[in-house]
Amino acid sequence: MSREHIAPRVNAALFPRYVGQVVRLTCKRLAVHGDTATVQASDGGELHVQMTNDMHMGDMGPFLELVGNVQDVTTMKLMTCVNLGDNLDLEMVDRTIQLIHSPKFSAGFWGEQ
Repeated sequence: MSREHIAPRVNAALFPRYVGQVVRLTCKRLAVHGDTATVQASDGGELHVQMTNDMHMGDMGPFLELVGNVQDVTTMKLMTCVNLGDNLDLEMVDRTIQLIHSPKFSAGFWGEQ
């Protein structure tokens, strides 16, 4: 599979490495104001999500997986959203993300980096 079709799972600390790229963010919704949401990433960092008119998350559970383009170090433009329900262990999610991005394992997930 080509790397251009891979959307890596990230946390807030990894956002700066992926500016301009599509990523997956597992998070907890904190607030929605119009077309902008504030979410808590798996590592506890707060990020902003720009939503389009046809893509909103207000009626979903608090835990979500967002797929979108990283605009800057704290902002994502939402492409799609998956409802992960009312109960999710974000600490476990974050440990998994850290393993995926660990130099020991990252080549197996993303090829040479």
